Amino acid sequence: NVSRGVTGVGTPPPPQISVTPASQDFAAVAVGGSADRTFTVQNIGGGTLTGSASASSPFGVFSGSSFSLAAGASQDVVVRFSPALEASYSGSVNFTSNAGNVSPGVTGVGTPPPPQISVTPASQDFGAVAVGGSANRTFTVRNIGGGTLTGSASASSPFGVFSGSPFSLHTGGSLGVVVRFSPTATGSFTGNVSFTSNGGNASRGVSGTGAQITVQTPKAGEAWYINRNVTIRWASRGLSGNVKIELSRDGGISWATLLPSTPNDGDQTWKVTGPATRQGRIRVCDLSGAVRDTNDANFTILRDVLTH
Repeated sequence: NVSRGVTGVGTPPPPQISVTPASQDFAAVAVGGSADRTFTVQNIGGGTLTGSASASSPFGVFSGSSFSLAAGASQDVVVRFSPALEASYSGSVNFTSNAGNVSPGVTGVGTPPPPQISVTPASQDFGAVAVGGSANRTFTVRNIGGGTLTGSASASSPFGVFSGSPFSLHTGGSLGVVVRFSPTATGSFTGNVSFTSNGGNASRGVSGTGAQITVQTPKAGEAWYINRNVTIRWASRGLSGNVKIELSRDGGISWATLLPSTPNDGDQTWKVTGPATRQGRIRVCDLSGAVRDTNDANFTILRDVLTH
């Protein structure tokens, strides 16, 4: 009999890469949007598995691109699909490692972006508006997404949507929505214009003041004499700032400015000037001319009998 010795060394198995699943479908994703899917890379061998993952546009590795995994360890690799065009896409995610390479497939479809509403400006102030009158302001609605944006706008009294609702806007289209403020009483008012649509909703603030001026003198039929001082009297509510006083000598057909700006304190002394007329009217208004009142009927301007 003969016996011969043998020797050997048992060593750890080498690393071995496993990537699951074998592919990922991102399905339909709107252009300009994105979607994520996850692959799991695992070391099903021994030692340490090291490597990285990469993909070409419109696919890309969002997180977990580099990995270093002990035996049995795993890591998620998140891949993002971000289509820039309306088209079908296919590609692969390339996992390269010290234990070989794996390339699972990825697919996805870029679809038209959904409609998206934009409303400007952020708010509108109507300022002072005469009670019983009205003023308009405009909001611009725009479809900054894709498809067709459909919707409507609404507001509560004393605000209301005058025109531009409902709306239907293609990509990039815009429309002016006119809002009207119609105060029926003096005071400050605030509210919101509500825009509802298939591309989101928006609310924009509106504010305004109901204001009123009442001319108290001159009275109907009153006589004012040239070169004498008289007092013009008025009352106001909901009005701030100065007022303007005007005179008509033809019953209100044409007007001349007596005082372009004077404190809104309710009375103003004026030295009467010619020419004489039997169709005198006084008008007091805010500096914008939006809120105003005229005395009720004609008065007379006469030559001063004491000096003529």
